[in-house]
Parts: sequence; C-alpha cells; structure tokens
Amino acid sequence: MVTAPKLIVVKTYGVAMSDKSIEIAQMHRDHRDWQSEHSMRHQDISSWQKQLAFAANGLQLIQRLADQSKALELHDEAIKLHETQLQEHESALAEIEKFDLDFQRQLTLKHANLAEEAAKLRQEHELIKKDHHRLLVEIADFDKSMNGLVPE
Repeated sequence: MVTAPKLIVVKTYGVAMSDKSIEIAQMHRDHRDWQSEHSMRHQDISSWQKQLAFAANGLQLIQRLADQSKALELHDEAIKLHETQLQEHESALAEIEKFDLDFQRQLTLKHANLAEEAAKLRQEHELIKKDHHRLLVEIADFDKSMNGLVPE
C-alpha cells in the first residue's frame, strides 16, 4: 500500500509542499525573490539619496541668497552713509568760501577721505554686482534642474 507524502507548510507563502526537495526549492525561490526585492530597494534608495543631495544643493543656494541679501543691505547702508557725509561736506564747502584757509585745509582732507571711500564703494559695488549675476545664473541653472527632476 502506497501512502501520500506528508504535506509541509512553508510559512513564507503558505504553500503546501509534499516533500523535502520541494521545500528546499521553494526556499531558493524565496531567496532569489528577496534578493530581487533588495536590488529594487537599493535602486530606490540610491535615487532618493540623489534627490536629497540635489535638494541639499538647493538649500546651499538658499543660504547664498540670504548671504547675498545681507551683503546688499550692508552695501546699501554704506552708500547711504557716504551720501550723508557727501551732503555735509558739500554744505561745508559752501561755507568755506566765506572763512579761513585752515578750515579749507580740513575740508580738503575730508574731501580726500570721501574720494577714497567713494572709490572703495565703487569697487565693492562691482564685486557685489558680479557675485549677484553669478548667483542669478546658479538660480536659473537650479530652476532648470528642478523642472527636470521627476520624483520616482
């Protein structure tokens, strides 16, 4: 009399198998399936890491925007201060025509200092303008890149 082989239930899929060789074959299939899942997951993680790195670059760009904004504020304040000093100096010049030579020498020295400050502001302004234009190019490049980024 022939008896049917005993059924073994594999917990991973709940598939009933009739002998040990089938059970081992199923385990191998499970392992291959899991390895395939791992590969897909690694691809997802790699893609996500690239997206996060891209976003981190965007955050750095935002920090540069904040720094540029602060530089513009400071530069604007320096220009306003120079304007005030220039107006005061101009008023003093108008008055000097009525007074002594010693006062005229003081104003001449003040004028030389203002001229030096104006040259410095001119140079700073050109540097800030160049930085600002470079930043605008980076923003445009980043914007183009963001438009091409499609979350997976």
